[in-house]
Amino acid sequence: MPEIEVVNDGAHVVIKFKDTQIMDETYARQIGMKLIEIADSSGKRDIVLNFKRVQFMASSMIGQLVLLRNKCKEIGCKLSVCCLSPELSEAICLMNLDKIIDIFECERSAKAASNEV
Repeated sequence: MPEIEVVNDGAHVVIKFKDTQIMDETYARQIGMKLIEIADSSGKRDIVLNFKRVQFMASSMIGQLVLLRNKCKEIGCKLSVCCLSPELSEAICLMNLDKIIDIFECERSAKAASNEV
């Protein structure tokens, strides 16, 4: 079972990861399925993924982020990612995912940008 905390604040669904590493492909898929389930039940509220605790992440988890981004686009909500370690931020930028997923330094910035739209 994925170790995540889900906080609904009315306008957003904030998902905080409790793991420091997401390295196992099977576990990444479980997280991905849980994220899709949350998006489906979000009521079109914008989703913020907070990676503050995560230091390392397998490429399979990055694939799950792409799937979640596609789901959010399909249902009409916005996906934002925040609090990435420098290593994760670099990996996401090298894969050009920063072109399709909004990345913010902190959760407050992600929420504020979402409210501006």
